[in-house]
Order: sequence, then C-alpha cells, then structure tokens
Amino acid sequence: MLEALALDRVDSVDDHLNQLVETGDPFIKVFVDAWRVGEIYEYELESAEKVILHRVSEQFQLLTTGGVLEVPEIREEYLKKNRASRSLRKDLSRITDTIDLASPDLNTRIDAALKLGQGQNKDYLPSLRTRFERETNEKAKRAFEEGIMISLLKNAETPEERLGAVVRLGELASLKGRDLVIKIRDENETDGDPELAEEIVQRTMCKVVRKMGTYRGEALLFTWLCQICRNEMATVFRQRNKEATQSLPLEDIPAVRAALESISIEQ
Repeated sequence: MLEALALDRVDSVDDHLNQLVETGDPFIKVFVDAWRVGEIYEYELESAEKVILHRVSEQFQLLTTGGVLEVPEIREEYLKKNRASRSLRKDLSRITDTIDLASPDLNTRIDAALKLGQGQNKDYLPSLRTRFERETNEKAKRAFEEGIMISLLKNAETPEERLGAVVRLGELASLKGRDLVIKIRDENETDGDPELAEEIVQRTMCKVVRKMGTYRGEALLFTWLCQICRNEMATVFRQRNKEATQSLPLEDIPAVRAALESISIEQ
C-alpha cells in the first residue's frame, strides 16, 4: 500500500490514507520519517518496472519485501529520491499522529488516545470519535472517551457541550482531565461573581433535597445532580436576562462555569 502511494498508483489518495490508518502498522511511521529526510527512493528495474527502495545504513531495501537490492553503479541514473507533495506530507503527518489509535496492541491504543486528547488539537477529534465507536475493548473505549472529553474542554462548540465534558470527566474519575478543569477554574476565579455561583449551587442543593425521593437510579447520581444544576443555571440566567439591558452568554460567566466545575472536581 505504501509503494502504491509513493508511486502515485492510487485512485483516491484520501481513501488510500484511510486504509493505511486502519492497518495500525507501526512501520508507516518509519516510512514517513524516512520519506521526510530523503531516504525513500524510486528505482527503475531493467524490466522497466518501478519499485520503491528504503535506504537503511547505506543499503537499499525493497519496500514490499524488506530484502536488500544491489544497485549497480551503471544503473545509478535510474535511481532517484522520491518526494511527497506538500499536501501529502501534511496528510502523512496526520496519519503518523493517529496511526497508534488503530494499533493491535491495547496499551498503545490507550496511550495514543490519551495523548491526542491531552494535546487538545481539534483536528484529531474526528479520529478519536471514529475509533471510539469502533473500539470493542472496554478499557480502551474508556480511554478514547476520556481523550475526547479532555479535548472538548478546549474545543467544544457550545457551552453545554463543554459542561457535559466536565461532567463526564468527573464520572470517569479522570485525573488528567481534573488537572485541566482545575486550570480552567483557576484562570477564571479572579474575574468571577461569587454571589452568582453561590446562588446557583444553593438552588441546586435545595432542589436536590426536594427531589431526592424521585431519584430512581436510572442514571448515575452525579449525572442526575449535574442535570439539576444545569436547569437551575438556565433558570437564573433567564430571570437575570429579563432584567438586564443586554443578555450575557453563559460562556462569558466564569463564576458559573467554576461552580459546576468545582462540583465535578470534588465528586
């Protein structure tokens, strides 16, 4: 598959790259690194067939078999470096960053999912989500979900999605996510509205006391608690926005975010 890509013998580069990712083959990283530093060559055999060679320790290895191929001095004119286009190099970089998500090794998949999540690069969210849906091992699936939620702390499209990520990280007891949530809270603490945060928390606790008898265990208690908190937040902002001349978006109220995030951390 790599040789077909290097020799431009593929109908769709995107489809071919996706197939490469699905293999989880660690050699793809080796190949891409060699391509990047000019160690991949194209060679025309005497039969006029073109093959791809990987230069390793002054020897040329056939990409397809790994066997050593001697290139006679008189045929060196048929040997040239194979260069990837700029766009292909960018795509290949993405592949090398995500290839371990499909690794046959369980620990490699787990480490890759958490590493990409902590990097919080939104370009990798689709890959994390795709692999999460396909993962069958429960331990790895949990790591993929944790990576996704950590990434959403920065890349969520809505305040609700971001809060949902905080809640889920609390349920997962994510230590890596906890550190990021604490950082978010600390960054916003000085500009917050303590009275507003306290009001929301108090309203939530009062509602919990009144409704505790209705809790049936269909969801985690923590999830149920946070849903009540969200509803109380919405109520408070509806009331305040009616009185204000200009509504203030939820994501611009650091104290409210800190309130729910603090609950998540303590839980």
